[in-house]
Amino acid sequence: MILNKIRQLEDVDWDFLDYRGINSIPNDINSIHWYPAPFVPQIPSILIQTFTKEEDIVFDPFAGAGIGLIEATRLDRKFIGIDINPFSVEIMMGKFIALSDVDEKWYENTKNELNFAVDSFNSKEIFHPNKDDLEKWFHKKTLEELLMLYKFVKIEKNSNKQHLKRVLLTSILNRCCSQIKSFTHITDNCQPEVLFEKKSPINAYTAQIDKVYSSVNNFREQFHRKYNKKWKKINIKNKTNQWEINGNYIFEADSRNIDFLEKESVDMVMTSPPYLGINDYIKSMRLSWLFFPKLNLNKSLENEIGARRKRGRKHIYEEYVNDMNLVFRNINYVLKNEKIFCLVIGKGKGRVNQNRNVVKDLLDLLENTHNFELLKTFERKISFRRILGISDNLENIFIFRKRGNSK
Repeated sequence: MILNKIRQLEDVDWDFLDYRGINSIPNDINSIHWYPAPFVPQIPSILIQTFTKEEDIVFDPFAGAGIGLIEATRLDRKFIGIDINPFSVEIMMGKFIALSDVDEKWYENTKNELNFAVDSFNSKEIFHPNKDDLEKWFHKKTLEELLMLYKFVKIEKNSNKQHLKRVLLTSILNRCCSQIKSFTHITDNCQPEVLFEKKSPINAYTAQIDKVYSSVNNFREQFHRKYNKKWKKINIKNKTNQWEINGNYIFEADSRNIDFLEKESVDMVMTSPPYLGINDYIKSMRLSWLFFPKLNLNKSLENEIGARRKRGRKHIYEEYVNDMNLVFRNINYVLKNEKIFCLVIGKGKGRVNQNRNVVKDLLDLLENTHNFELLKTFERKISFRRILGISDNLENIFIFRKRGNSK
């Protein structure tokens, strides 16, 4: 049965040459917030459809922007997502809050509230604890509008509505910033030399309100056409570092330590872990953390697996492989016997990857230590550079099956 399904995947053009980034997909809920190196949505969509059925549980231990979780939801599957990055969790939950709460009333009220804020707020009277740092990144007039939006978010009393408003604000910070080079310049704290360009955050924010409204409507309409049933309102419960969404779960947690999940409780694992030495996911959200600081951020930074900022460490390669060994052990623990683990990964170009083959070493761990059988490998060219610095602009999709005699 599984081998027949894999043969069907051989007809897929995994390169997706017409894909030009998540913003190129009209009215997609995934496009409401930028994130470095996100999944091409077609990849998790195809894999989840192939290897699961409705109501099965899909687990992503490196959930990132939540694209795999959104695709699981779109396909009427259950999901569990984990990420160590608090801003990642914030973005994911922003999407699910939007799918839960956004309707015509939300749209009209939010537009009216924003117009009132623009007319009544005085940016010079708005206190922000990091204003001195923010002035280094934004033109004076741009920052004035951003501070009005900051107050617009902070005065919201409803926690879910405030969360979504906050996500919409952080989604526009990069494009309003005067650092116009690659996002890695912001990641590396390369502040703009001249704050030369005034931009309009209020116009950008208004456009985001329009985008989330149209995206949610599009999602619900697609769901109704596919399953001939209405999209159910989501019930969201928030505990410390844990969100429950209609029996699905998102955790702000370290994928090396997932003892809060039950043994053999998920039907499929599908993930794309950090590629060694390529990205700093938490630091890429530098402007977000300036506006909305997070507790224990230094701990999350230190524990981030494979981060680019660690590439100068003497034993970074061994550290990365050891970290992934722990993650694979946990994947083996939570995945049911004979079920599928889909791993999307590539090798970086940097010095830390020279004369070593990290992908081969990870495959050896999975096959020889963690009882996974490699069923198929698909190589794909990356036409849209979702990941900077990847070797030969190639990555692989590995299809594993957990052997049934796993302990």
